[in-house]
Amino acid sequence: MPDIRTQYKYVNGALLLLILLAVFAPFALHIPEVNKYLSPINVVPPSCFVKENTGKECATCGLTRSIVAVYNGDFDLSVKFHPLGYLLVCFLFGELLLRAVPIFFHYRWIPWLDMGQLIFVGILFKIAAQNKGL
Repeated sequence: MPDIRTQYKYVNGALLLLILLAVFAPFALHIPEVNKYLSPINVVPPSCFVKENTGKECATCGLTRSIVAVYNGDFDLSVKFHPLGYLLVCFLFGELLLRAVPIFFHYRWIPWLDMGQLIFVGILFKIAAQNKGL
């Protein structure tokens, strides 16, 4: 079996940078009903392509507003926008740990934990899509 530890470190490092970007991106989004604080960069997120073209909400409709509401500390509003927004934020912070740990430590069980949590999040979003009637 080939030794892929070096490549695994590089891939985890690249994913760690992307996840850090995803963690800090909501601070730059400007959503008038949700934002309590002004950010130095105000980016207005685009509207949902699926909703604009079909009139139906997709499984991720409201997710951006939900995440921004979590970052502003308004959990009730977050659940109103999308029931899994706060779980996605927890998933992102969990991913930060799962990507940082293999860079510094070598444990054989980490890839299995990584795959398990990805499957778990996929199941949660499938349940959310069914609850929205999609």
